[in-house]
Amino acid sequence: MVVQKDSQLPLPSHSGTDVLSKWTNQSDFTGETLVGLDLTGRSVRQSLFSGTLFRDCNFRECDFSRSDFEASIFESCTFFNCDFTVADFRSADTVNSTFEGCSFQQGSVRASRYEACTFRQCSFELQTFEENELAGTALIDCIFHRATLLHCRFEKTRFERTDLSDCTSQYHLFVNCGFEKCGFNAESVGLTFGLSLDNLNDLTLVWRGTPVERASGPMLVKDLLTTYEARRWPFLASILSLNFTLLSPVDSFDYVFSSIADEPNGRRAVGADELRFLGRVLELLSGQARLPFLSIARGLEKICGIAEGNQRHTHDALKLLAHTLKDAEYAELAAMDSSIEPLASMLPADDLKVSFVFDNEPSISFSEWICGLHESGYLPGLTPRLLETRSGSYIEILSLSVATLSSLLICLSMIERIVDRVIYIRARAKILFSPQLPAVIRRRALQPIAAPSATLTREMQKYLELASSSHSRRIVSDLEQFTPKLLRVEIDQNSSHSLS
Repeated sequence: MVVQKDSQLPLPSHSGTDVLSKWTNQSDFTGETLVGLDLTGRSVRQSLFSGTLFRDCNFRECDFSRSDFEASIFESCTFFNCDFTVADFRSADTVNSTFEGCSFQQGSVRASRYEACTFRQCSFELQTFEENELAGTALIDCIFHRATLLHCRFEKTRFERTDLSDCTSQYHLFVNCGFEKCGFNAESVGLTFGLSLDNLNDLTLVWRGTPVERASGPMLVKDLLTTYEARRWPFLASILSLNFTLLSPVDSFDYVFSSIADEPNGRRAVGADELRFLGRVLELLSGQARLPFLSIARGLEKICGIAEGNQRHTHDALKLLAHTLKDAEYAELAAMDSSIEPLASMLPADDLKVSFVFDNEPSISFSEWICGLHESGYLPGLTPRLLETRSGSYIEILSLSVATLSSLLICLSMIERIVDRVIYIRARAKILFSPQLPAVIRRRALQPIAAPSATLTREMQKYLELASSSHSRRIVSDLEQFTPKLLRVEIDQNSSHSLS
């Protein structure tokens, strides 16, 4: 029967009699709210549940086959031995629900989200499972025989004794997932992103239907890379390199963008699915502040070159990829602008005492590198001066003018987003003592800016040109030495003030 909880807002729903009388094959529950149903052995084959809300419902051995669940919502429901064969789930939203012993064979689940759910001993044979998001969800003893799983995102999802090698499973994002006694196609590893070395060690890799003996850890990744390169799969090899950081970040992205260009003989390098997958990878990395601005600029240039004259079906996918990079560009510009914005109220020649704190000492002198940039004309303002160094976390304390520091922060941001590492101490009344970057600045970094400041535009163009010059390899290599180790930048306007 339908039960309305006092703690809930009033919801339109059928009376118990109405629901039971309508609970027959080919029924229409479009837009209805079903609360507290507890049914066993009932059939609603070929019924419509479009936009239907199920809340606190329990179903045992019920037949929902060939039904339509477009935009349906499930909250705190349980389904035991229910039949969803040839059922259609599109844009469905399911939270805190359990499916045990259910059949989803030959059905379709698209653009749906499952959060804090459990699927136990469920069959997805010949299922189309695409563009779905699973978060905090468990797939236990499930079967995906000859199913098609494409373009899904799995976050904090647990796979137990669920074989993904006996199906088409590609173009997925994995974020903090776990695997136990699961199979996975070796060739599909390069068409996923986010798997960790521990994940690979826990998976049984399958090649053309046969489990393969393989190494573990970094040696396994190198073996996969060698295989992809030998089989002329550059896109898979580049994604593998990016995922497992086999190259530096900038080199990894250069490899990825080069892999999507068609070969001189006209052989197509990638299709629309690969480009779409790459766009989702870039979006993920941008959100995690792991997409270098330099790589964004190079990627946009590469994609524009590929798109010129491209009349193939990949053209729309290339445009979507370019839009993804433009969104990432706005995020990085906003972060750069936030780093230098507090300096705008100061005079360019104002003297600052700046501490650069590293987790360990870089292999080359940071202060000497800064002075080299200044001597080459890239850093404006007065000549930087090294005041002292400290051990522990390695610290170099320099005297820098405002103009020099602004330019340097932009330079460092070409490789990694450092806005959350910049701490302003006693910078006039702009920002007072603070143990971390103020919330107002952090919020700005998450919002696109209408247009970058004149200083940001000028300095950014200068460093992009430097990174494209004959000295590009050196400047990028130097930046990659510093930014990953840089813990924070402490800025004190009063040079006589001792940094705590």
